[in-house]
Amino acid sequence: MKLKIMTFNTEHCKNFKTGIIDYEEIISLINKYKPDIIGLNEIYGKGFDKNLKTGQADYIANKLGYYTYFGKATSLSFKPYGNAILSKYPIIDIKTIKIPYPFIKKGKKYYERRSIIKATIQINKQKIMVFTTHLGLNEDEQLNGINTIIKSLTDEKYIIMGDFNIHYDNKLLLPLEEITINADTKLKKMVATWPSNNPKYKYDYIFTSKNIKIRSAHIINEIISDHLPYLGEIEI
Repeated sequence: MKLKIMTFNTEHCKNFKTGIIDYEEIISLINKYKPDIIGLNEIYGKGFDKNLKTGQADYIANKLGYYTYFGKATSLSFKPYGNAILSKYPIIDIKTIKIPYPFIKKGKKYYERRSIIKATIQINKQKIMVFTTHLGLNEDEQLNGINTIIKSLTDEKYIIMGDFNIHYDNKLLLPLEEITINADTKLKKMVATWPSNNPKYKYDYIFTSKNIKIRSAHIINEIISDHLPYLGEIEI
C-alpha cells in the first residue's frame, strides 16, 4: 500500500511573505499534495488564536477531514506550543514523550523544552508507528532527542519525521541513519529546507524503518512558512 507523508515546520502558521497568521495557505498546500499523514512543527494549541475555538492543528484538521493530535512541548506566552500529527487514518494510540533537558552548566543559555509525538495509526489491517519532533538548537539537545527517539522504537513499521535543526552532513544523524532509511537518498540532489526564501540548510527529515520502501522524496518549493515542506511517498 502506498502512502504520502509530509513534514512541515509551520512557524505557528505565520505566512512568511506577509508576516500574518494564514491557515488557508497551509490548508491549500495540504489539499494540493494530499498527504495521508502529516507531521507539523511549531504549532500552538488551544488559546493562542482568539479567533479559534480550537488549537491550530485541530482547526486545520477539521477543515480537511483529518484525525489529529496536538502534543505540547512547552508554553510560550502561557500558550501550549509543540507538534501535531494529522492523519487520514484513525490514530489508535498516542502519547507525547518529553525529551530530557541537557545538563545545564553555569552560565549556559536557556533551553526550550522539546518533545516527541509517538502515534500508532491503523491503516486498513496494518498498524504503523509515527514519530514527529522538533529538536533543539544545541548539540546536547539534539543528541538527547535522537537518543530518546531510538529508545522508543520497536520492531513495528515506523516513520520518523520533523525539524531536527541538524544539517544533513552532521555526524549527529549517524546513529539514526544506521538503523533507518533516510528519505534523502531518494532526492535527486540535496535540497535545503531553511530559510524558505533562500534555502541554505537541510533541517527537515523523513526516516523510516527498513521494512518500509521509500518510493520518492520531494522538497516542495512553496514559500508559506520559513521552512519548505518535505513530502515523501512510501510503500508499507
